[in-house]
Amino acid sequence: MYELGNNGIGIDWSFTDMKTGEPLILASSSCVMMNKKTRRLSKFIEEARKELKPYLMPEWSPLIENTRKLQVINIDTTDFTCLGSSPGWNDMDMNQHVNNAKYFQWILEGTPSWIMRSHQLSSINLEFRKECGMDATLKCLSKMVGNYNSESDNSATGHNNEGLIEVEHSLRLDSGLEVARARTLWNTNHPDN
Repeated sequence: MYELGNNGIGIDWSFTDMKTGEPLILASSSCVMMNKKTRRLSKFIEEARKELKPYLMPEWSPLIENTRKLQVINIDTTDFTCLGSSPGWNDMDMNQHVNNAKYFQWILEGTPSWIMRSHQLSSINLEFRKECGMDATLKCLSKMVGNYNSESDNSATGHNNEGLIEVEHSLRLDSGLEVARARTLWNTNHPDN
């Protein structure tokens, strides 16, 4: 764990192949404090900072440096839309937050099935924008980006020169408010995999 300004901490995970030492999965997460009454970001209180201090790494930089900003998706230019998603009772934690895994599920449900059949997920970047409650109904908007060109005969299936597909996603409430943004990268499945 390491400090992220006045409002948060960062946590990194690394899963490594025990035989080769090769990293299999790298993950970084930013955690923030929230005021329970206002439901807005809050600075870490000194008491919490002191409690965490022994576990914080000094001079630590994240395993994953992601400087690319997730873009706002225009609803009129989306390539795919998945409607009617909503959290169930078992998706909520004791603070009435939707489990992070549910957001990943919604994003994957909003990804066209042909991508999932012909590619494997290699990277996902998720940015939370607003809370989603128990009674929410969501839609997932997805847009192909990168070298994808829907008008080119060579890329009618959404493949770029490296076989990599990049998709940007937006999870929105029925009211139009954005709950989360995401970017997924998909590598081509090789016959030997």
